[in-house]
Amino acid sequence: MRRALILPTVTILLLLGLCIANGLLLRQHTDRWSGMAAETARYARSERWPEARRELDALAADWDEAQIYLHIVVHHSTLGEVQTLLTRCSTLCDTGDSQALLPELAELQCQLDALDALERISIRNIL
Repeated sequence: MRRALILPTVTILLLLGLCIANGLLLRQHTDRWSGMAAETARYARSERWPEARRELDALAADWDEAQIYLHIVVHHSTLGEVQTLLTRCSTLCDTGDSQALLPELAELQCQLDALDALERISIRNIL
C-alpha cells in the first residue's frame, strides 16, 4: 500500500514545485517590466523623449522575447490587453505627449501587476 502512494506523491510535489517556479519566474518578469514602464514614465515627465523611447523599446523587446513562455502559462486575453497598452504607449511616445502617455503607462503597470496576481499561488487562485 505504501509503495502505491510514492508515485502520486512525487507527481504532486513535482507539480507544486513547477507551479512555484512558474510564479517566481513570472514575478521576476513582471517586476522588471513594471520597472521599465516606471522608468519610461520618469523620462516622459522630464520630456526626455529619446530616453523614454529607448526604455519603451527595451520593454517591448523583452516582452516579445517572453511570448512563447507567456502563451503557455497565461490566458491569451490578458496578454492581448498588455500588448494593446504597449502599442498605445509606443504611439503616444512618438507624439511626445506626456499628458496622454503617463496614464497609459500607469495602466500598463496595473495590467502587469494583474498578470502577476493571476499566476501567483494563493488560496484565491487555487479555489
